[in-house]
Amino acid sequence: MLLIDGYNLCFARKDRSLAKSSPAELARAREDLLDLLADYRARRPDAILIVFDGDRSSDPAPRRSRREGIEVLFSPHKVNADRVIKDYVSKARTPGALRVITSDREVAAAARAAGAEPIG
Repeated sequence: MLLIDGYNLCFARKDRSLAKSSPAELARAREDLLDLLADYRARRPDAILIVFDGDRSSDPAPRRSRREGIEVLFSPHKVNADRVIKDYVSKARTPGALRVITSDREVAAAARAAGAEPIG
């Protein structure tokens, strides 16, 4: 399974910045990434869970949806995507089956410590 740090991957390019993005730009970046992942999934049937920060929402529960076989999760209010990813990996029954896509060193270290494969 691919477990993806959503905004981390969206803004991995040097010409993009999460901090300076408007809500419309964030939405566009998410849609672009989901389109790329849908193309990938059409060629490789890997399970994909992508986690985005939902801290701009006041919803205390995570929001989940599915799009073209990709599970999309927005973290609950006051919880960032990094925490959701670390918790998911630490609770996984088979962490060795997880590939965690992130360039965040702390998330990658937690993934590695749990037995998952960090990529990024």
